[in-house]
Amino acid sequence: MSVIALPAGLTVNSFSMGQQDFSLSFSAGDSGAQQSRILAPPRWTLTMSSDLTLGPTAAALWRSFLLQLRGKTNQLAVYDIKNQTVRGTMSGVPTLTAAIAVGDTSIPITTAAFATLLIGDKFQLGTGASRQLFEVVDNATASAGGLATVTVEPPSRYVQTLGSLVIITQPTCLMRRTDSTTQWSAGAAAEGNFNVGLIESWET
Repeated sequence: MSVIALPAGLTVNSFSMGQQDFSLSFSAGDSGAQQSRILAPPRWTLTMSSDLTLGPTAAALWRSFLLQLRGKTNQLAVYDIKNQTVRGTMSGVPTLTAAIAVGDTSIPITTAAFATLLIGDKFQLGTGASRQLFEVVDNATASAGGLATVTVEPPSRYVQTLGSLVIITQPTCLMRRTDSTTQWSAGAAAEGNFNVGLIESWET
């Protein structure tokens, strides 16, 4: 199993990112009272496709990209190509001011004075197989001393240590394809209609 990087220069016409939840809801037969149970952590999902017609170079890049995934075997390091960095003013290399535990949704960060993260901004904690992609769900502003507590979803799956990097430019998560079929349209003069569906995948 290998991790494939999202190719630079890939011509993407449609890009859709979301999240799949695995909670289960059920109702009591006599009273109708409802309960819900979390069966597994939520996972990021993604679908993207090319134009219907591409030139030879763009089509070759799509073919190479899809074939390297080898169906569901290899993982893709995915970032949100429509939002490749934060909208807030936070920059540079922020770090964690304290360790975070599994299940945490409050992330303590040290950064520049009064730096901001805005609702919808994404960042990555961890590298390799233990990386995780978070989305900010409440605006956050650092203090004069550069300390900020950021509320995120989904909850942390891993313990992250004091001083860990907070990656705010092209933050990634690891995904695998949702099916193993690779095909595209080919005509006399062009190829196109490449598409792929993926869901977040982790090994630990």
